[in-house]
Amino acid sequence: RDLHSFPTRRSSDLTLEENERSRKKEMALAAAVQASFLPESPPADRYFDIAFTSRPWTEVSGDFFDFFEENGSLKGLGLFDVSGHGVSSGLLTLVAKSTITRNFYLHREEKLGKVMEHINEGLIQEMGQTDNYVTGVLLRFDGDTVEYVNCASPDVIFRSGSSGKTGRVADRMGKTITSGFLGVAEMKTQFNALVIKLLPGDCLFMYTDCLIESRNPDGIPFQETDIMATLKKARGETAREILDQIINDFDQFIQDTPVRDDLTAILIKRK
Repeated sequence: RDLHSFPTRRSSDLTLEENERSRKKEMALAAAVQASFLPESPPADRYFDIAFTSRPWTEVSGDFFDFFEENGSLKGLGLFDVSGHGVSSGLLTLVAKSTITRNFYLHREEKLGKVMEHINEGLIQEMGQTDNYVTGVLLRFDGDTVEYVNCASPDVIFRSGSSGKTGRVADRMGKTITSGFLGVAEMKTQFNALVIKLLPGDCLFMYTDCLIESRNPDGIPFQETDIMATLKKARGETAREILDQIINDFDQFIQDTPVRDDLTAILIKRK
């Protein structure tokens, strides 16, 4: 046969392959950079046993979290979610994480609600030219006492170590304290904080919204009540065992339905 009769690859095909290889390389690099800034394991603490799970939807996650320590003692933790997906959101997590960490330590003597105001100011300055915003929760610890601020994130779930009762963390009137988005100048607000005391065996569970927005094959979402039911029946002794039961129930519920968001969850158990 004439050599010219064999099919040849068009230059456009080669360009598409090269672009895809370049994209994958850039995503892998971004993922590696992001992973280097996130905790590899929970801190060891006198009062609390902690476990977390993180499942990015793509190579780079819009979720991020951090533990704040001082002199070997846990002083706080944050779980946040930058809106959007892909490299741009993933890179913004690095900016947001730095802003939150800096202000958490810089304003340690102020009330946590005021600390969050400083964080919001910093995020507005850093992210003001983007269309992204941040949601999340911030906790500060003083022994077995916890301060808690929520910024448009799912409510933190509580389980009593003595009775096994579960419910949202709320004030004495039963009201939760969810505030607005972070990083949006037009939505600047004050942030209210709750102070709670954890007794031995008490648990706090926090998570990004993927957990309650994912659906099973019938289109039914995994709901907050499902989380509470699993948390109530969980018999594990450690935070890791309890968290694994929640995530296992979630996986069994959604079955093979694709998850289309980043999933991060943290469980804290008072020793």
